[in-house]
Amino acid sequence: MPVGAIAMSQQQASDELVSNALKFTKGELGAMILRQQSEVGTVFIKITNREDALQIVRDASTVYFTLAAFQLVVAFTGKFDTFSLLILADVVVNAIAGAVLRNLNSRAAAIVLLLNLLVAFIIGDGPLFHALLLWPSVRAVEATWRLHSRMPERIAEDPSVNLSNGPVL
Repeated sequence: MPVGAIAMSQQQASDELVSNALKFTKGELGAMILRQQSEVGTVFIKITNREDALQIVRDASTVYFTLAAFQLVVAFTGKFDTFSLLILADVVVNAIAGAVLRNLNSRAAAIVLLLNLLVAFIIGDGPLFHALLLWPSVRAVEATWRLHSRMPERIAEDPSVNLSNGPVL
């Protein structure tokens, strides 16, 4: 393929990208921005239906996967000692419990993650960092509790059920 043809195809691709970008109207662009903004703060939304609870569980598990990745980097960048082994154990707990939380919506996994976080907070390895992760952990416990208590069957039968009163015990 000649050099001129490659340059021409790159120019066509660039022109197509610009024309597609210009097709957005202000309304479409605004709606797209609102969708993205609504997805950012999902751990702060009120749980009113099953989809809200599932979104909180997915976001909380993503927080734990990110934490595990960050801890893995920290464990391997310093000298390898007992502190690194403790961090690696924490990585394993966060990764496995996060996967169980995401795939099974498990109350037990959410509680294990919360307790693991509280132990790390009390021990003192980065208390401010762990304090920031406390809210998604609490919300994951709440969301899994609501998923397993009243949402699955009753919402399918009666969509007008108000779930903001808490779980049925």
